[in-house]
Amino acid sequence: MDFTSVDLAVGTANKCLQGVPGVSFVLFRKKDLVRLIKIPARTLYFNLTGYHKAQETGGLLFTPAIPAHYALDVALDELIEETVAGRIKRYGDAANFLRDEFKNLGLELLIPEGWRSNCLTGLKLPKGLSYEKLHAKLKSNGFVIYAGQGNLSESIFRIANMGDIKQEEFQRFLKVLKEVC
Repeated sequence: MDFTSVDLAVGTANKCLQGVPGVSFVLFRKKDLVRLIKIPARTLYFNLTGYHKAQETGGLLFTPAIPAHYALDVALDELIEETVAGRIKRYGDAANFLRDEFKNLGLELLIPEGWRSNCLTGLKLPKGLSYEKLHAKLKSNGFVIYAGQGNLSESIFRIANMGDIKQEEFQRFLKVLKEVC
């Protein structure tokens, strides 16, 4: 991290790394440890310097989820093979494909073009369709969507396109979504 202006980087195995939830990691410069030691541990899970100390001595603070760590290792191998640029492009292509199809279905996108993520799309719920009904129908067909959060919880839904999702699955999803809408 010496070549960046980042002091501390935190990540998780899932999302765009395509691992499974349950593993997170923190990267920092050793010189910053002096500053981090002064931050009191809030819980076992929020004890960064405790983890570091255990790691330096070859120990652990508690038994980790070993399968999740193996999954992260495989996910990182897949990312190295695909490359970060390749993953960004694949997610961007998938998002653009889905968004074009959402527009064809008459769905209104929440975020203006140019501000959108490559991996998540917010859509306004169609008039007369509740999130609960939409979610239930999609889930019964093998798809999971996300509700809006906060003051958007009653008016939008979110679709993620992260992961190793094939074009056939996107097509099947869009067919079910069209039936519901």
